[in-house]
Amino acid sequence: MLKEFIHIIAMLIFVLLITACSTPQEKAAQRRQQRIEMENEKIEIEKTRQRFLAKLSKKCRDYGFKAETNEFAQCLQQAEQQDLLARSVQLQQQQVQQNEKNPFKEMMDADKNTRELFKDK
Repeated sequence: MLKEFIHIIAMLIFVLLITACSTPQEKAAQRRQQRIEMENEKIEIEKTRQRFLAKLSKKCRDYGFKAETNEFAQCLQQAEQQDLLARSVQLQQQQVQQNEKNPFKEMMDADKNTRELFKDK
């Protein structure tokens, strides 16, 4: 029985090793696909950045600043800093909420409370 089990495991490992092997053409195709995905990700990041800058530029134009002036550039910098600060605060709030809902933390708190109850007795 043990020999049969070992034989089956060996066969499974052999099959997995054979199927895991890929030809040089397959590896090259995988690398090409990875490069394409990385380029697409870079393009998406740049598009997101352009939308973000367009939003900030609109805000500064709405304030009355003229494009391509020092004041406009300062407005963009300040608007970007404010946005980054707001995002940072939002992330911190999410982390606090997540920590409040952490089941491990709740379990540890319950354990602490239980220990305190029995400590008095």
